[in-house]
Amino acid sequence: MAKKSFKTAPKPSNPQLDKAIDSFVETGPGKDETKVQSAPPAANAPPAEQPEQSEPLKKLSVELPESLKHEYKVLCAQHQLKIKDDIEGLIAKRVKQLRAE
Repeated sequence: MAKKSFKTAPKPSNPQLDKAIDSFVETGPGKDETKVQSAPPAANAPPAEQPEQSEPLKKLSVELPESLKHEYKVLCAQHQLKIKDDIEGLIAKRVKQLRAE
């Protein structure tokens, strides 16, 4: 049985496409230097006390009734609050209360 050899077909060259690809790689997403300003925190938002940067973070899972979780999520969105920041602020406030007792 004779051996068959297959040559790879040369890729078609398109200089305009090559330039567009190179431009995207050089300046595309992840390469831009523009700073995005975030929305200012809501006036009634509790100040979230941030843990020290050197302190490791741990996850905390809590089971809530679905309706309560949904309402809380909607209210946080309406007040432009991040759920994580709001809950972290509430826990920090409660820790201070418990220490004072």
